Amino acid sequence: MYVVAVRLALRIEHAHSLKEKRAVVRRVRARIAERLGIGLSEVGSLDVWQRAELGGAVVNVEHRKAVELIDGLMRMIREEPDCELIAERREELRVDAGDEVELAPRRNETFSPPAEWLAAEEP
Repeated sequence: MYVVAVRLALRIEHAHSLKEKRAVVRRVRARIAERLGIGLSEVGSLDVWQRAELGGAVVNVEHRKAVELIDGLMRMIREEPDCELIAERREELRVDAGDEVELAPRRNETFSPPAEWLAAEEP
């Protein structure tokens, strides 16, 4: 079986409250789930107004199909008018009867949001 996991960093520039940010995140997650059947979770920057970090994974017996689904997810995120994709990390694994084999090298060892994320956000 093949597992393709992705972690995304999004900028939601027009959000001026957590309520506005969460409305955008909720719409994005719903569209992805409806069209591709992929569930995304908010995994970081939970209390930051204009940033969101989402994570999700696809498991399939065919490597090609798992990659196609994640590629479709990435296309939808890039076309999303309410947010901007600013960072991504993808990992692919093949898991066979208890053995784990990494298919693709990791793009980076840790997820590092852009430097401006480290600055304090103005309310």
